[in-house]
Parts: sequence; C-alpha cells; structure tokens
Amino acid sequence: MQQQQQQQTQQQQTRQSHSQQQHPQQQQQHNHQNQQQQHHQQHRHQQQQQQQQQHNHHNQQHRHHQEQQQQDRQEQQQQQQDRQEQQQQHRQEQQQEQEQQDLQEQQQQQEQQEQDRQEQQQQQQQQQEQQQQQQEQQQQQQQQQECLPEKGSTRDWKVAT
Repeated sequence: MQQQQQQQTQQQQTRQSHSQQQHPQQQQQHNHQNQQQQHHQQHRHQQQQQQQQQHNHHNQQHRHHQEQQQQDRQEQQQQQQDRQEQQQQHRQEQQQEQEQQDLQEQQQQQEQQEQDRQEQQQQQQQQQEQQQQQQEQQQQQQQQQECLPEKGSTRDWKVAT
C-alpha cells in the first residue's frame, strides 16, 4: 500500500520535470524570432542611409545628369522596396509557421496532461479496488477466526454476529 503511494509520487515528479523541460524550448524559439526581427530592422536602417547619401551626392552633380540619375534612383528605390516587401513577406511566413508550431506543441502538451490525468484516475480507481479487496479479505479472516471450533469440539461453532 505504502509502496504504491511512493510509486505514484515518483510518477508525478517525473511528469512535472517533463512539462518543465518543454517550456525552455518554447522560450528559445521565441528569442530566435526576436533576433530575426532585430536583424531586419538594422538592415532597413542601412538602406535609408544609403538613400540619403545618394541624395546628397546628387545635389553636387550637373543639372544635365540630374534626370538620368533621378531615374536610376527611382529604379533603385523600387528595387529596394521590392526587396523589403519580399523580406517582410518572408518574415510573416516564418512567423506564421512559428505560431503554428507553438500551437501544435501547446495542443500536444494539453493532450499529454489529459492523458496523465486519466492515468492518475485509473491508478486511484485501482487503489480503491485493492483497498476494498483487502477489507473484504480482512472481514473473511475475522469470520474464520470467530468460527474456529472451541476446546477441540467440532460441534460448538461460534457464529459471527
């Protein structure tokens, strides 16, 4: 009986450590996501600086190069914009995948907890059944003891009341 209880507490402890291990993993993934975003913002900032330099340089040029340059710059800006949009889209896709993954892990955890709960209930039921059986056995033993023949005579049975 005591051994069973010890077993159960051991199982609960291993389960707790199991669910704690799942958390840091989620945390790591989250950090990774933040790093990606930061890197991205830095990149965009550099692009803006480049545009600014082009603009300053542009004012020093002769007028008649101006139109050509402006056109080039517009094309360049367009390319940069396209690139940014692509990167942003890529980031969104990554984020969605990440969220999907997190969601699946959460569901798995919940399923695991549900399963653990059911196992616990089953264990408790089994324990209760065993206790009942033990009680019945004890009662039977008591009855047998009370029914033992007295002073060697086989007729005098002491009937349990």
